Amino acid sequence: MKIKKIKVTNFRSLQNVELNFPDIKMPITIIGENNAGKSNIIKSILYGTGYKYLGEDGLIESDFFGQNTDQNIKIEISIIENEGERQFVFESGDSYRDAPKLLLDGRRSRKQDKDPIINRIFYYDFQQVANLLKIKTDFSYTPLGKIVKNVKDKFKSNLDLQTEMQTQIEEFINTQITNDQEYQKFRTKIGENLRKNLKNHSEEFDFKHTIQDVDKIINGLSFFVKENSDKPLMSVENFGSGFRTLLVFSIFEAISDSSTGGNVYIFEEPETFLHENFEEYFYELLCKLSQNNQVIITTHSKKFIDIFNPNSIIRLCNNQQTSYATKIYTTHMGTDTVQNINDQTLSDEDGNSILRFPDEYGSYIKAIEPNIGIIGFSEKVIIVEGPHDLLAYKYSFGKGLEEYGYISGSLGYLGINIICVHNKDLIGPLMYICSQLGTEAFVVFDSDLPVEQEIDFEDDYFERNIYQNKAPYNSLEQKWKQHYTKTIKLISIARKFGFGYQINSPKIEGVLNFEILNQDTLTYKNKSSLEIFNKIKGKVYSEIRGNYPHFITNELHEFIFGNGDTCGDLDA
Repeated sequence: MKIKKIKVTNFRSLQNVELNFPDIKMPITIIGENNAGKSNIIKSILYGTGYKYLGEDGLIESDFFGQNTDQNIKIEISIIENEGERQFVFESGDSYRDAPKLLLDGRRSRKQDKDPIINRIFYYDFQQVANLLKIKTDFSYTPLGKIVKNVKDKFKSNLDLQTEMQTQIEEFINTQITNDQEYQKFRTKIGENLRKNLKNHSEEFDFKHTIQDVDKIINGLSFFVKENSDKPLMSVENFGSGFRTLLVFSIFEAISDSSTGGNVYIFEEPETFLHENFEEYFYELLCKLSQNNQVIITTHSKKFIDIFNPNSIIRLCNNQQTSYATKIYTTHMGTDTVQNINDQTLSDEDGNSILRFPDEYGSYIKAIEPNIGIIGFSEKVIIVEGPHDLLAYKYSFGKGLEEYGYISGSLGYLGINIICVHNKDLIGPLMYICSQLGTEAFVVFDSDLPVEQEIDFEDDYFERNIYQNKAPYNSLEQKWKQHYTKTIKLISIARKFGFGYQINSPKIEGVLNFEILNQDTLTYKNKSSLEIFNKIKGKVYSEIRGNYPHFITNELHEFIFGNGDTCGDLDA
């Protein structure tokens, strides 16, 4: 079973949204800023399938987009089940105070007539971790509640087993627990009096201790843990939140190992209950679970997003010009199935190859830059070549934010992030990823060419004839030609995607006016991260730009602070 499509009209922040879920064997991640509509998409699924019931009192005004109760709320869901397609429709009543209607394949459904399909939907809100540990079968939306409900239903269908259990428990109660002679005489006397007062003459009349019904016994189950011989057996409810978090984690490990498939698992913000060290591992568990189930996640965590599979990402973005309006962006790499990122190549307008993804690119770059997933949450990114660049630009832009009245660390708040790739060869593939995610990028990299070999890459003729003009390449010494070629390819990729770029010549130390000791090896005096920091520390942003005009060019400045129509821009 899989959710194929959902269309939501006039529900909360969703005015008119249609969303197609990709058919992929990996988690589908829904991202977006606060109030973008992530939770409302999940609620639409739960109400639209009948998983959750709104009650006879109907809806309230705030459930309607812009509180417009003149237009009905309507949620339409297409679900693939057993190679067929089913339609679920949730709609508000004639008056917003009337109970909403739920149509399953065109037939009206009532609360007591829930479709069996909801038994294959597992919804977990990790902001309510305590509920995830409840075993009671009336908490059938919890992992344990749903599993225990299946156990209970199987047990209740076996009358012989129920009778045997009742007989054994009654025998234990009467022979071990209440075997005190005085108490037994007292209980017998009560029974005789009751029989007399009831005027009951049946030989089968009996008055004894027995067990509660099966529901109460199963709902009374609880987990107890004994950590070692020195500690007593304790209920999990007596442990702290950290222990309960690990227990929930252990439960999902078991679920991922034992799932037979065909279910839909929905997780709201799993990072809220996890220590950061567990997030990446939990995401791997969800990847495993998604091999034979559909897994849908909402998240604010960069660890629960795979930017190297853009098909798996759904971004919700508020349109600030229309109150409460929500716009959905989905990106696809050509088909409805995720392609292997390593298979991607790119050529310029003349057919020259300018990009090929290194083998296992995603795994490689995540290993050296674990925070790479932040790109998926960014409106804009600045891609820099190395850690010295990251240090210098992050500090300098923090100073710039202060000049514009912001806190120095608010770059991410404005939807802008700086990514360090530690290797020039990784810049091109990352530009491609940004283009697929719809993220605007600006790249900063070194020319790695000494002054006497330097080329004016910004020359108009050179720009128009980037490959046809062989003279610069031919004029270079052999050992510098590979650096020239890499620069040309990065310029071509940036131009192809409409991204800005800045070339630091020959390196960042050069644009920060470090003294060069050896042009042949591009060795600088006192080159270190501390010395780079010393060049800019204690200076305001305008002073940094004034002292080092090639360090932050006008184009780079405007990318961060210029006027524009994206939420990351500041008023200059």
